[in-house]
Amino acid sequence: MLSKDDTTALKGLALLMLLIHHLFYIQNGRFDDIAIYGNISLVNMTGQICKVCVALFVFLSGYGLAATYPAHCKIKFIEFFKKRFKKLYINYWLIWILFVPIGIIFAGRTFEQVYGHDIPIKFILDVMGIINLTGEYGYNPTWWFYSCITILYLLFPLITLGSQHRLLRFLMFLISIALVILPFHITFIEPIRYYLIAFLAGYFMYIIDLQDITPPHSDHPKTQLKHIFQRGVNGKLSKTEKIVLLSVLFFLMAVRFKLPYALGFDTLIALLIVLAYRNITPPTSITRFLGLCGKHSFNIFLFHTFLYYLYIPDIIYWSRNPIIIFITLLVFCLPISYLINRIRGILRFNIYNLYKQKAI
Repeated sequence: MLSKDDTTALKGLALLMLLIHHLFYIQNGRFDDIAIYGNISLVNMTGQICKVCVALFVFLSGYGLAATYPAHCKIKFIEFFKKRFKKLYINYWLIWILFVPIGIIFAGRTFEQVYGHDIPIKFILDVMGIINLTGEYGYNPTWWFYSCITILYLLFPLITLGSQHRLLRFLMFLISIALVILPFHITFIEPIRYYLIAFLAGYFMYIIDLQDITPPHSDHPKTQLKHIFQRGVNGKLSKTEKIVLLSVLFFLMAVRFKLPYALGFDTLIALLIVLAYRNITPPTSITRFLGLCGKHSFNIFLFHTFLYYLYIPDIIYWSRNPIIIFITLLVFCLPISYLINRIRGILRFNIYNLYKQKAI
Protein backbone atom coordinates (compact mmCIF):
# COMPACT_ATOMS: atom_id res chain seq x y z
CA MET A 1 0.00 0.00 0.00
CA LEU A 2 0.96 3.63 -0.27
CA SER A 3 2.67 4.51 2.98
CA LYS A 4 2.10 7.75 4.84
CA ASP A 5 5.44 8.98 3.49
CA ASP A 6 4.27 8.14 -0.05
CA THR A 7 1.03 10.08 0.27
CA THR A 8 2.89 13.00 1.88
CA ALA A 9 5.32 13.09 -1.07
CA LEU A 10 2.42 12.97 -3.53
CA LYS A 11 0.77 15.85 -1.66
CA GLY A 12 4.06 17.71 -2.05
CA LEU A 13 3.94 17.09 -5.80
CA ALA A 14 0.33 18.29 -5.88
CA LEU A 15 1.37 21.44 -3.99
CA LEU A 16 4.13 22.24 -6.48
CA MET A 17 1.63 21.80 -9.30
CA LEU A 18 -0.78 24.09 -7.46
CA LEU A 19 1.83 26.86 -7.24
CA ILE A 20 2.68 26.50 -10.93
CA HIS A 21 -1.01 26.57 -11.83
CA HIS A 22 -1.79 29.72 -9.89
CA LEU A 23 1.34 31.58 -10.96
CA PHE A 24 1.04 30.91 -14.69
CA TYR A 25 -2.45 29.74 -15.70
CA ILE A 26 -3.26 33.30 -16.79
CA GLN A 27 -0.87 35.34 -18.91
CA ASN A 28 -0.88 38.37 -16.62
CA GLY A 29 2.08 40.08 -18.28
CA ARG A 30 4.33 39.46 -15.29
CA PHE A 31 6.33 36.52 -16.70
CA ASP A 32 8.14 35.75 -19.94
CA ASP A 33 6.63 32.85 -21.83
CA ILE A 34 8.22 30.45 -24.29
CA ALA A 35 6.54 30.00 -27.66
CA ILE A 36 6.65 26.52 -29.21
CA TYR A 37 5.24 25.42 -32.56
CA GLY A 38 4.55 29.05 -33.34
CA ASN A 39 1.47 29.78 -31.23
CA ILE A 40 1.67 27.58 -28.11
CA SER A 41 2.75 29.37 -24.92
CA LEU A 42 4.64 26.68 -23.00
CA VAL A 43 4.63 28.29 -19.52
CA ASN A 44 0.98 29.31 -19.69
CA MET A 45 -0.01 25.88 -21.01
CA THR A 46 1.95 24.17 -18.22
CA GLY A 47 0.17 26.35 -15.67
CA GLN A 48 -3.19 25.26 -17.04
CA ILE A 49 -2.24 21.58 -17.12
CA CYS A 50 -1.23 21.75 -13.46
CA LYS A 51 -4.91 22.27 -12.60
CA VAL A 52 -4.71 18.47 -12.27
CA CYS A 53 -3.41 19.15 -8.75
CA VAL A 54 -6.99 19.49 -7.46
CA ALA A 55 -7.94 16.01 -8.65
CA LEU A 56 -4.71 14.66 -7.16
CA PHE A 57 -5.41 16.23 -3.76
CA VAL A 58 -8.97 14.83 -3.78
CA PHE A 59 -7.75 11.41 -4.94
CA LEU A 60 -5.29 11.25 -2.03
CA SER A 61 -8.02 12.34 0.39
CA GLY A 62 -10.21 9.45 -0.74
CA TYR A 63 -7.31 7.02 -0.42
CA GLY A 64 -6.35 8.33 3.02
CA LEU A 65 -9.89 8.13 4.39
CA ALA A 66 -10.29 4.60 3.06
CA ALA A 67 -7.09 3.62 4.89
CA THR A 68 -8.30 5.27 8.10
CA TYR A 69 -11.86 3.94 7.98
CA PRO A 70 -12.00 0.49 6.32
CA ALA A 71 -15.28 -0.38 4.61
CA HIS A 72 -16.10 -3.23 7.02
CA CYS A 73 -15.78 -0.96 10.08
CA LYS A 74 -18.81 0.90 11.37
CA ILE A 75 -18.22 4.64 11.35
CA LYS A 76 -19.33 6.60 14.39
CA PHE A 77 -20.77 9.63 12.62
CA ILE A 78 -20.36 12.22 15.38
CA GLU A 79 -16.81 11.12 16.13
CA PHE A 80 -15.92 11.06 12.42
CA PHE A 81 -17.24 14.54 11.65
CA LYS A 82 -15.80 16.00 14.87
CA LYS A 83 -12.31 14.71 14.05
CA ARG A 84 -12.40 15.58 10.33
CA PHE A 85 -13.82 19.08 10.66
CA LYS A 86 -11.65 19.94 13.65
CA LYS A 87 -8.60 19.13 11.56
CA LEU A 88 -10.06 21.00 8.59
CA TYR A 89 -10.89 24.24 10.40
CA ILE A 90 -8.12 24.82 12.95
CA ASN A 91 -5.57 25.85 10.32
CA TYR A 92 -8.21 27.62 8.26
CA TRP A 93 -9.31 29.90 11.08
CA LEU A 94 -5.75 30.54 12.23
CA ILE A 95 -4.76 31.69 8.74
CA TRP A 96 -7.92 33.80 8.57
CA ILE A 97 -6.81 35.58 11.75
CA LEU A 98 -3.21 36.00 10.55
CA PHE A 99 -3.71 37.02 6.92
CA VAL A 100 -7.13 38.62 6.37
CA PRO A 101 -6.55 41.65 8.66
CA ILE A 102 -3.31 42.37 6.77
CA GLY A 103 -5.25 42.27 3.52
CA ILE A 104 -7.83 44.71 4.88
CA ILE A 105 -5.40 47.18 6.45
CA PHE A 106 -2.45 47.17 4.06
CA ALA A 107 -3.78 45.81 0.74
CA GLY A 108 -7.17 47.53 0.75
CA ARG A 109 -9.12 44.30 0.21
CA THR A 110 -12.10 45.13 2.40
CA PHE A 111 -15.19 43.07 3.12
CA GLU A 112 -17.26 45.57 1.12
CA GLN A 113 -15.02 45.00 -1.88
CA VAL A 114 -15.15 41.21 -1.55
CA TYR A 115 -18.74 40.53 -0.50
CA GLY A 116 -20.65 43.55 -1.79
CA HIS A 117 -24.12 43.25 -0.31
CA ASP A 118 -25.17 40.95 2.56
CA ILE A 119 -21.76 41.15 4.23
CA PRO A 120 -22.74 39.37 7.51
CA ILE A 121 -24.22 36.33 5.77
CA LYS A 122 -21.42 35.99 3.23
CA PHE A 123 -18.80 36.56 5.91
CA ILE A 124 -20.20 33.70 8.03
CA LEU A 125 -20.37 31.38 5.01
CA ASP A 126 -16.79 32.30 4.11
CA VAL A 127 -15.52 31.70 7.65
CA MET A 128 -17.22 28.30 7.52
CA GLY A 129 -15.51 27.64 4.18
CA ILE A 130 -18.75 26.96 2.32
CA ILE A 131 -19.42 30.20 0.44
CA ASN A 132 -18.72 28.47 -2.88
CA LEU A 133 -21.85 26.36 -2.31
CA THR A 134 -23.75 29.55 -3.20
CA GLY A 135 -21.78 29.97 -6.41
CA GLU A 136 -19.58 32.77 -5.06
CA TYR A 137 -15.92 33.07 -4.11
CA GLY A 138 -14.88 34.48 -0.76
CA TYR A 139 -12.02 36.55 0.58
CA ASN A 140 -9.47 34.15 -0.89
CA PRO A 141 -10.77 32.58 -4.14
CA THR A 142 -8.54 29.52 -3.60
CA TRP A 143 -10.66 28.60 -0.58
CA TRP A 144 -13.46 27.37 -2.87
CA PHE A 145 -11.84 23.97 -2.30
CA TYR A 146 -13.24 23.93 1.25
CA SER A 147 -16.77 23.67 -0.15
CA CYS A 148 -15.63 20.69 -2.23
CA ILE A 149 -13.93 18.79 0.58
CA THR A 150 -16.76 19.58 3.04
CA ILE A 151 -19.34 17.90 0.79
CA LEU A 152 -17.05 14.93 0.20
CA TYR A 153 -16.55 14.48 3.95
CA LEU A 154 -20.31 14.58 4.46
CA LEU A 155 -20.77 11.94 1.75
CA PHE A 156 -17.97 9.68 2.97
CA PRO A 157 -20.01 7.60 5.48
CA LEU A 158 -22.54 6.92 2.71
CA ILE A 159 -19.72 5.95 0.34
CA THR A 160 -18.37 3.41 2.85
CA LEU A 161 -21.82 1.86 3.17
CA GLY A 162 -22.34 1.78 -0.59
CA SER A 163 -18.90 0.30 -1.23
CA GLN A 164 -20.01 -2.98 0.34
CA HIS A 165 -22.57 -3.66 -2.39
CA ARG A 166 -21.65 -4.18 -6.03
CA LEU A 167 -24.77 -2.49 -7.43
CA LEU A 168 -24.29 0.57 -5.21
CA ARG A 169 -20.62 0.82 -6.21
CA PHE A 170 -21.68 0.87 -9.85
CA LEU A 171 -24.37 3.46 -9.08
CA MET A 172 -21.90 5.75 -7.29
CA PHE A 173 -19.52 5.76 -10.24
CA LEU A 174 -22.44 6.25 -12.64
CA ILE A 175 -23.54 9.32 -10.69
CA SER A 176 -19.98 10.70 -10.57
CA ILE A 177 -19.63 10.31 -14.36
CA ALA A 178 -23.05 11.88 -14.92
CA LEU A 179 -21.98 14.92 -12.88
CA VAL A 180 -19.06 15.41 -15.28
CA ILE A 181 -20.80 14.99 -18.62
CA LEU A 182 -24.45 16.02 -18.22
CA PRO A 183 -25.20 19.67 -19.18
CA PHE A 184 -26.86 20.93 -16.02
CA HIS A 185 -25.95 23.45 -13.35
CA ILE A 186 -26.85 23.00 -9.68
CA THR A 187 -24.97 25.59 -7.67
CA PHE A 188 -24.34 23.65 -4.47
CA ILE A 189 -23.16 20.58 -6.42
CA GLU A 190 -20.69 22.48 -8.61
CA PRO A 191 -17.77 22.26 -6.10
CA ILE A 192 -17.74 18.44 -6.40
CA ARG A 193 -18.96 18.16 -9.99
CA TYR A 194 -15.57 17.13 -11.38
CA TYR A 195 -14.09 15.74 -8.17
CA LEU A 196 -16.51 13.19 -6.74
CA ILE A 197 -15.12 10.73 -9.27
CA ALA A 198 -11.54 11.50 -8.11
CA PHE A 199 -12.55 10.90 -4.48
CA LEU A 200 -14.17 7.57 -5.38
CA ALA A 201 -11.15 6.56 -7.46
CA GLY A 202 -8.82 7.17 -4.51
CA TYR A 203 -11.15 5.32 -2.14
CA PHE A 204 -11.45 2.24 -4.34
CA MET A 205 -7.75 2.22 -5.23
CA TYR A 206 -7.06 1.56 -1.55
CA ILE A 207 -9.47 -1.38 -1.62
CA ILE A 208 -7.77 -2.78 -4.75
CA ASP A 209 -4.42 -2.17 -3.05
CA LEU A 210 -5.39 -4.62 -0.33
CA GLN A 211 -6.08 -7.41 -2.78
CA ASP A 212 -3.55 -10.09 -3.69
CA ILE A 213 -2.25 -10.19 -7.25
CA THR A 214 -3.92 -13.20 -8.83
CA PRO A 215 -2.92 -14.63 -12.21
CA PRO A 216 -5.54 -14.05 -14.94
CA HIS A 217 -7.87 -17.02 -15.48
CA SER A 218 -8.21 -16.45 -19.22
CA ASP A 219 -6.64 -14.70 -22.19
CA HIS A 220 -9.62 -12.40 -22.62
CA PRO A 221 -8.38 -8.78 -23.11
CA LYS A 222 -10.64 -7.52 -20.31
CA THR A 223 -9.20 -10.04 -17.86
CA GLN A 224 -5.63 -9.28 -18.94
CA LEU A 225 -6.20 -5.52 -18.60
CA LYS A 226 -7.68 -5.96 -15.12
CA HIS A 227 -4.63 -8.00 -14.10
CA ILE A 228 -2.23 -5.34 -15.42
CA PHE A 229 -4.13 -2.62 -13.54
CA GLN A 230 -4.04 -4.67 -10.33
CA ARG A 231 -0.28 -5.10 -10.68
CA GLY A 232 0.06 -1.39 -11.39
CA VAL A 233 -1.78 -0.52 -8.18
CA ASN A 234 0.49 -2.90 -6.28
CA GLY A 235 3.65 -1.47 -7.90
CA LYS A 236 4.49 -4.60 -9.87
CA LEU A 237 4.59 -3.37 -13.48
CA SER A 238 7.25 -4.62 -15.87
CA LYS A 239 9.77 -2.27 -17.48
CA THR A 240 7.82 -2.16 -20.74
CA GLU A 241 4.57 -1.47 -18.89
CA LYS A 242 6.21 1.40 -17.01
CA ILE A 243 7.28 2.97 -20.32
CA VAL A 244 3.73 2.61 -21.65
CA LEU A 245 2.33 4.12 -18.43
CA LEU A 246 4.57 7.20 -18.66
CA SER A 247 3.85 7.58 -22.38
CA VAL A 248 0.08 7.54 -21.79
CA LEU A 249 0.43 9.98 -18.87
CA PHE A 250 2.45 12.54 -20.84
CA PHE A 251 0.21 12.14 -23.88
CA LEU A 252 -2.95 12.82 -21.86
CA MET A 253 -1.38 15.86 -20.21
CA ALA A 254 -0.29 17.20 -23.62
CA VAL A 255 -3.71 16.78 -25.26
CA ARG A 256 -5.77 17.63 -22.17
CA PHE A 257 -6.99 20.87 -23.73
CA LYS A 258 -8.35 19.00 -26.75
CA LEU A 259 -10.30 16.44 -24.71
CA PRO A 260 -14.02 16.89 -24.01
CA TYR A 261 -14.80 17.40 -20.32
CA ALA A 262 -11.11 18.12 -19.62
CA LEU A 263 -11.65 18.49 -15.87
CA GLY A 264 -13.21 15.03 -15.85
CA PHE A 265 -10.04 13.60 -17.39
CA ASP A 266 -8.02 15.12 -14.53
CA THR A 267 -9.05 12.15 -12.39
CA LEU A 268 -7.54 9.72 -14.89
CA ILE A 269 -4.36 11.80 -15.06
CA ALA A 270 -4.17 11.91 -11.25
CA LEU A 271 -4.57 8.13 -11.12
CA LEU A 272 -1.76 7.68 -13.64
CA ILE A 273 0.47 10.04 -11.61
CA VAL A 274 -0.09 7.89 -8.52
CA LEU A 275 0.56 4.69 -10.48
CA ALA A 276 3.74 6.19 -11.95
CA TYR A 277 4.97 7.14 -8.47
CA ARG A 278 4.05 3.66 -7.23
CA ASN A 279 6.00 1.85 -9.93
CA ILE A 280 8.93 4.21 -10.56
CA THR A 281 10.81 5.02 -7.37
CA PRO A 282 12.15 8.60 -7.46
CA PRO A 283 15.63 9.36 -6.08
CA THR A 284 15.75 9.74 -2.31
CA SER A 285 16.60 13.45 -2.52
CA ILE A 286 13.47 14.12 -4.57
CA THR A 287 11.18 12.11 -2.30
CA ARG A 288 12.56 13.96 0.74
CA PHE A 289 11.96 17.32 -0.90
CA LEU A 290 8.44 16.32 -1.95
CA GLY A 291 7.84 15.03 1.57
CA LEU A 292 8.91 18.39 3.02
CA CYS A 293 6.53 20.21 0.68
CA GLY A 294 3.78 17.70 1.48
CA LYS A 295 4.05 18.34 5.21
CA HIS A 296 3.43 22.03 4.57
CA SER A 297 0.96 21.57 1.69
CA PHE A 298 -2.18 22.35 3.71
CA ASN A 299 -0.79 25.58 5.16
CA ILE A 300 0.65 26.77 1.86
CA PHE A 301 -2.56 25.98 0.01
CA LEU A 302 -4.38 28.24 2.45
CA PHE A 303 -2.13 31.31 2.33
CA HIS A 304 -0.01 31.33 -0.86
CA THR A 305 -2.61 33.33 -2.81
CA PHE A 306 -2.16 36.23 -0.38
CA LEU A 307 1.53 36.42 -1.31
CA TYR A 308 1.63 36.17 -5.09
CA TYR A 309 -1.70 37.92 -5.75
CA LEU A 310 -2.39 40.38 -2.95
CA TYR A 311 0.58 41.27 -0.74
CA ILE A 312 3.85 41.08 -2.68
CA PRO A 313 3.20 40.25 -6.36
CA ASP A 314 5.97 42.62 -7.47
CA ILE A 315 8.49 40.71 -5.37
CA ILE A 316 7.25 37.27 -6.47
CA TYR A 317 7.32 38.15 -10.17
CA TRP A 318 10.36 40.47 -10.04
CA SER A 319 12.57 38.35 -12.32
CA ARG A 320 9.97 37.57 -15.02
CA ASN A 321 11.72 34.20 -15.31
CA PRO A 322 9.14 31.42 -14.65
CA ILE A 323 11.59 29.15 -12.83
CA ILE A 324 12.85 31.95 -10.56
CA ILE A 325 9.27 33.12 -9.96
CA PHE A 326 8.27 29.63 -8.84
CA ILE A 327 11.33 29.26 -6.58
CA THR A 328 10.76 32.73 -5.10
CA LEU A 329 7.20 31.90 -4.08
CA LEU A 330 8.26 28.57 -2.61
CA VAL A 331 11.12 30.21 -0.67
CA PHE A 332 8.61 32.59 0.90
CA CYS A 333 5.99 29.90 1.57
CA LEU A 334 8.03 27.25 3.40
CA PRO A 335 9.37 29.47 6.24
CA ILE A 336 5.96 31.11 6.70
CA SER A 337 4.33 27.69 6.96
CA TYR A 338 6.95 26.66 9.51
CA LEU A 339 6.14 29.75 11.61
CA ILE A 340 2.42 29.02 11.37
CA ASN A 341 3.05 25.52 12.70
CA ARG A 342 5.06 26.99 15.57
CA ILE A 343 2.27 29.44 16.41
CA ARG A 344 -0.31 26.65 16.30
CA GLY A 345 1.88 24.53 18.55
CA ILE A 346 2.29 27.35 21.09
CA LEU A 347 -1.46 28.06 21.12
CA ARG A 348 -2.27 24.39 21.54
CA PHE A 349 0.26 24.10 24.40
CA ASN A 350 -1.16 27.18 26.16
CA ILE A 351 -4.75 26.01 25.76
CA TYR A 352 -3.79 22.57 27.09
CA ASN A 353 -2.05 24.12 30.14
CA LEU A 354 -5.02 26.41 30.79
CA TYR A 355 -7.39 23.43 30.66
CA LYS A 356 -5.07 21.44 32.94
CA GLN A 357 -4.92 24.25 35.52
CA LYS A 358 -8.70 24.55 35.60
CA ALA A 359 -9.01 20.80 36.05
CA ILE A 360 -6.67 20.95 39.04
